[in-house]
Amino acid sequence: LVCVILSIYILFDKEKIAMGCKKLLYSSMSRKKASEIISFFRTSHDIFYHYIIGKLIDSLIIGVIAFIGFKFIVRIENSLFLALIVFLTNIIPYFGPFIGAVPPILMTLVYSPIKALWVAIFILILQQIDGNIIGPKVMGDQVGLSPLWIISAVLIGGSLFSIIGVFLSVPIAAIIKVYLEKYIKKNLYRRI
Repeated sequence: LVCVILSIYILFDKEKIAMGCKKLLYSSMSRKKASEIISFFRTSHDIFYHYIIGKLIDSLIIGVIAFIGFKFIVRIENSLFLALIVFLTNIIPYFGPFIGAVPPILMTLVYSPIKALWVAIFILILQQIDGNIIGPKVMGDQVGLSPLWIISAVLIGGSLFSIIGVFLSVPIAAIIKVYLEKYIKKNLYRRI
């Protein structure tokens, strides 16, 4: 609760906090170095912003597909509510799809074990399509990475840093890509 309240205050005062940080940087180091640091944080902010937007778009697509599948393919009750659960939990990296699969399966199991099996199969297929096709494509469009780089970043981040690595791997890979491209461009320009 304290973190939520603190986050709200930070959002309201973000302009003042940013201005204070800029003044501190410009007063404590060279203008060039301060500008580079500010540029880095601005680039990082933009990438993380687009990553979050991409995650929301991806989850919305999965939620809509889940609703269509629940309503017209599997034909279960409370399709909209269950699709909303899938949408919301899909926002959570890695564990979200598993968490989101539980309520639709359990709620369907109450009145039809056969339909619950079909719901489980449908969600499994949907999550495989999301994890290997839709998610990397949407995220790639948002953060400027190809699907191959996104899947690789998630696998490496997850294996090295667990759940935090899964969540942060895509934006960090995008930041590395931006600065690697700047470095290569700068060095190529010097050699010409």
